[in-house]
Amino acid sequence: KAVLVYGKYQLQDAANANLYAYTRSDGKNTFLVLLNFGKEAGSTAIPKGFKPGEELINNLQPLQIQGENIILQPYQSSVIKLK
Repeated sequence: KAVLVYGKYQLQDAANANLYAYTRSDGKNTFLVLLNFGKEAGSTAIPKGFKPGEELINNLQPLQIQGENIILQPYQSSVIKLK
């Protein structure tokens, strides 16, 4: 999908040293990209105004969602379409 390459980039959790979280959006579709580079689990908030939708990529199952947060296992990567 072109939005993942050319869509507007928005960093989500700059304060989190081990987790790289950002969105890509083209105005119609928004995707959340999550990468945990740490040796320990980490979490980040779901962007305000969105709910998690279809998981396009997830190297470790299952993706854990607790309330407004997504928890990633060590070295877990995921791409989620937001709705």
